[in-house]
Parts: sequence; C-alpha cells; structure tokens
Amino acid sequence: MKGIVPPMLTPFTEDGDLDVNGIETIVNFLSSEVDGLFVTGSYGAGPMMNLEERKQVLELTLDHAAGRVPVIPMVGTT
Repeated sequence: MKGIVPPMLTPFTEDGDLDVNGIETIVNFLSSEVDGLFVTGSYGAGPMMNLEERKQVLELTLDHAAGRVPVIPMVGTT
C-alpha cells in the first residue's frame, strides 16, 4: 500500500449518536482525494466507542467507499 491514507474522523450527532449521514459525506469526499481510509483509530474516536459502534462505522465506511479505496480499521483495544 502506498500514498495518502489519513485517519478518518468519526462524526457524531449533538446527542452523541453516530452521524450516519456525516460518515457518508466524509467517505465520499475523502475517497476521491486519498489512497485509503484508516477508521476507528484514536483520531476517529475509536477508543471511546463500543464494539458495535466501531463495527457500524466500519460497515458504513466500506459501503460508501464501494471499493474506490482500501479501508483499514483499527482493531486494538484499550
């Protein structure tokens, strides 16, 4: 793998829920500008989310990236 693979921010609503529309917007924007996406790392609030939320972010990112760029999830724990 080479090129630019930035850590992706995870958007949340004012109520603290995952912002599903925000994830779509970010993925669509970044997928046309970078060579991959790194999701649910510390920059993307991964350590603050539970396992189901991290899975949801990964699934949404994979769906919206639609094979345009590789998606790399952070898989560590705190």
